[in-house]
Amino acid sequence: MTKPRVAVALCGVGVAVAALAGCSKSDLTPVKAAGDSSTTTSTSVTTSTQVESSTPPSNALTMSCTEFMGLDQATKQAVTTEVIAGNRTIVNPNNTSLAVVLAEAMCTHEPNSTVNTALGGPPA
Repeated sequence: MTKPRVAVALCGVGVAVAALAGCSKSDLTPVKAAGDSSTTTSTSVTTSTQVESSTPPSNALTMSCTEFMGLDQATKQAVTTEVIAGNRTIVNPNNTSLAVVLAEAMCTHEPNSTVNTALGGPPA
């Protein structure tokens, strides 16, 4: 992998980590001051995204970034799951959500690439 490609990949990973960092549960509980008789409330926020499963298209391993960016989320998930299967890329096969975010980020910057190479795999 060339230096510019590694830099772009690291940038994509940073974007993915930042995006995933916002998907957590937080408990916002104000603290009462001594002698304060006012009522406080507690709010919990949970963010969850569920994507329907989809069958990957037959060209998943050779799909262009331009075509990938036009897909719905479920199909993007299916394509990236197919691409990262078998440790062919820099993304662990268990990190399917990260693969989608990384593929979207990389394909935005390299629209003439393939999803496979955008995720660090060999040219198909």
